[in-house]
Amino acid sequence: MENLPRKNWSKSLEIIQFCKVNKINLYKLKPISIVIITYNRPVDLLALLRNIANLHNLESLLEEVIIFNNNSTVDYDAVKKFIQEHPFVPYRYIESEVNLGVSGGRNAATRNATAPILFLIDDDVEFFDRDVLSRVVSAFENDSEQRRIGAVSFKVIYYDTREMQVNAFPHKQFRKRREMEAFNTYYYAGCAHALLKDVLEKAGYLEERFFYGMEEYDLSYRLLDLNYRIVYNNSLVVLHKESPLGRIT
Repeated sequence: MENLPRKNWSKSLEIIQFCKVNKINLYKLKPISIVIITYNRPVDLLALLRNIANLHNLESLLEEVIIFNNNSTVDYDAVKKFIQEHPFVPYRYIESEVNLGVSGGRNAATRNATAPILFLIDDDVEFFDRDVLSRVVSAFENDSEQRRIGAVSFKVIYYDTREMQVNAFPHKQFRKRREMEAFNTYYYAGCAHALLKDVLEKAGYLEERFFYGMEEYDLSYRLLDLNYRIVYNNSLVVLHKESPLGRIT
């Protein structure tokens, strides 16, 4: 936090305040764990890891990037080589001996995560904005309502066309709400979202009987039952390639 340009002071103060409220020691633990599960998409994953390596505020905000390989059947040597060549990014690569599905894979990965904000993304996305880490922290810090935010859903646009992905929009009133900057909703999009780890532990992890699909709805309803809010925030944007590969997880 030393020698920050004046224009960044306000943002830094927001981050410090968030860490105080959530009892995060800035000198011991950074606020964000990025969690990625991957299956048979080494090319897409490698592009994402390169994208992450170029984000702003890695040193101050990113505790780790957990990459959980869900028993892929293709070669990931290029991914492993990239990780070894970029030690300044806190990548943690984990290989599973069995395919645990989306729910099981994400549960295994998030249980290994140590930061208070879990930032979960598919392996076939890239970030639109290099300031996404500070935006994620601010999304939870700017919580003026009595009900605490438990999850934040991102804006998802197609990588090729730059059009919004309607089936990743967390509300059925797409036309009415598509231009809204933020709103409370009743589920989050599994493609790109963030959860508070302590909230996840209270609500319970993903239901592993949902091997692929519907797990985000189940957890969303449990968050709402515990009186947490789910918020859509269009300042958090990912580009989704929606790769046909790796669809079994």
